Amino acid sequence: MPSGRPAIPLDRILSAALRIADEEGTQALTMRRLASELNSSTAMLYRHFESRADLVLQIVDYVFKEAELSNSPLPQTDWRQACRSLARRM
Repeated sequence: MPSGRPAIPLDRILSAALRIADEEGTQALTMRRLASELNSSTAMLYRHFESRADLVLQIVDYVFKEAELSNSPLPQTDWRQACRSLARRM
């Protein structure tokens, strides 16, 4: 049954979730807190995410999509050093 409210774009939801986590810490990021931030309901959020864990995974994907990486090659070392180098660039 439609609620009569317009759907909230996923990018807006993830941006609000990331802002809560950044400003208040990850423990403050709950479905209830996020719904309140968006002036919406937790039911609406569960249409986008199966659980809080799913929300967190999608936030990580959202952050990685925003990361700008240079085209310079990774160091010719072991995979651990390559991962460290990539993490520093991000």
